[in-house]
Amino acid sequence: MTIILLDDDPITNIINQKVVSSFFPEDSIDVFTNPKQAISCIENMVNEKILLFLDLNMPVLNGWEVLAYLDAHKRFDNIKVIIVSSTPTEGDKRRSYKHSRVKSFIIKPLTYPKVEKLKNDLLLQN
Repeated sequence: MTIILLDDDPITNIINQKVVSSFFPEDSIDVFTNPKQAISCIENMVNEKILLFLDLNMPVLNGWEVLAYLDAHKRFDNIKVIIVSSTPTEGDKRRSYKHSRVKSFIIKPLTYPKVEKLKNDLLLQN
C-alpha cells in the first residue's frame, strides 16, 4: 500500500509523516503540499492500494475538489481517504461521509493515539 499525505502546510506534513510512518512502517509514504501534484502521482498508481490523508482547506484545489475528482473516475476505486481538518464542522463531517471512499474524519493534529485507532478501524473494515 502507498500512503499519500496531502496538506498545504509543510510543517504539518513533516509531523504527519513521522506519526503515520510509526504505524505503517511497511508502506511507502509520499508527501505533497500541492493537490495537483498529488493527483498527478495518483494517476500513475492506478493499480495500487492507496491511503490518502487529505486536508480540506488548501489553495489551488481544496479537499472537496480532490474528492470530486477521485469520485468522477472509476479507476480510483482503490483509494481510501482519511479527512484531516483543523476546522471541522458537523456539516463537513456529514458531507465527507457521503463519499464512500472516506473512511475516517480526524481533527488535526494527527497524534499517535488517533493514528493507532485509525489503523485498528481500517483493519476491521477489511
